[in-house]
Amino acid sequence: STEREITPFEGVHALEKMGVEERTTLYEDGCRSIARGALAVLLLAGGQGTRLGSSAPKGCYDIGMPSLKSLFQYHAERLLRVRSLAANFTGVDVARGGLPLL
Repeated sequence: STEREITPFEGVHALEKMGVEERTTLYEDGCRSIARGALAVLLLAGGQGTRLGSSAPKGCYDIGMPSLKSLFQYHAERLLRVRSLAANFTGVDVARGGLPLL
């Protein structure tokens, strides 16, 4: 077998390696993009949780979070928070279509 080295995608940068100014610019650009309705989110379910002993999708499985939230709920709430941050930054009511969940 031939071993291959795993390399990151081109154009992907680690936030911890960026300066404050570059991170700030990316944050602001992201907020504006959300406010314009230029972005959407696709959350993939990953199949049934039968190996976990559940008949529900894996995203509904109880992973033992203190909040008792499913992974779907956890990620949906994070997306709502991002949308709220974008609305606060831009002054645009992004609840009317910014960052739809596909």
